[in-house]
Amino acid sequence: MTRELLTVKIVVVDHLYIELGRRLREARKNQDLTQAALAERVGVSRTSITNVEQGNQHVPIHVLYQMARALGVPASSLLPDEATLDRADEPDHEMIRRLKPKERKQVAALLQQIPDDQRKWVYRVIEGGRTDGN
Repeated sequence: MTRELLTVKIVVVDHLYIELGRRLREARKNQDLTQAALAERVGVSRTSITNVEQGNQHVPIHVLYQMARALGVPASSLLPDEATLDRADEPDHEMIRRLKPKERKQVAALLQQIPDDQRKWVYRVIEGGRTDGN
């Protein structure tokens, strides 16, 4: 598998879990449940609910169904549709803001390895600017 294909797959998978977490948080709040209350209903820790909502923890399919049942929603409502996943390659400014200091250093080191014009494009994306060179 090429590095580019692997990168695209990782981005789509990460985006899937970030979107699942966003939808889970929204459904939980619509039910006026705390993370602790949902965790108790599902049989997981509150930390697991936090991590899932932040897109940092992958969810086994049986746990996804337990979460949906606990929230009184179809499991499919927690999953992103294809149009959402198709946007996975768009800049994720929230993910950039959540980077830990060590991760920021790793990103900076990687940026030093790419050509100047590509690095400038990445900086524009990070800053929320246009990516078409204007």
